[in-house]
Amino acid sequence: AKAADIEYREHEIVTHLTHFMCSELFAAHSFRRLGEQTREPVLRELLQYMSRDAHRQRAGAGALLRQRIEADASIATEVLPAAQNLCLHASESPEVRDQVEGGLLEPLVRKALG
Repeated sequence: AKAADIEYREHEIVTHLTHFMCSELFAAHSFRRLGEQTREPVLRELLQYMSRDAHRQRAGAGALLRQRIEADASIATEVLPAAQNLCLHASESPEVRDQVEGGLLEPLVRKALG
């Protein structure tokens, strides 16, 4: 597959999609936290919009992952390690880590693997 002059190897697409989904979750969480901390009302509102937008993008990536796993359950084994690897490097928040590993991905992977 090719997008924006970037060549993707077919066997890496699930990892890239998982990383994208997780990074959008991290972004949404960060925007929400910044919005809670700011006293500037216009910035707070903007950050709320940005957080909701990141959640929509995360949901879109999650839907694509779900479709790929439903089409080929064997790729489910790639999803959790990819998410866990990204979580180790990108999130200082246990809340986000737990949401990625347990809330979003584990049920999907468990269902695919039976």
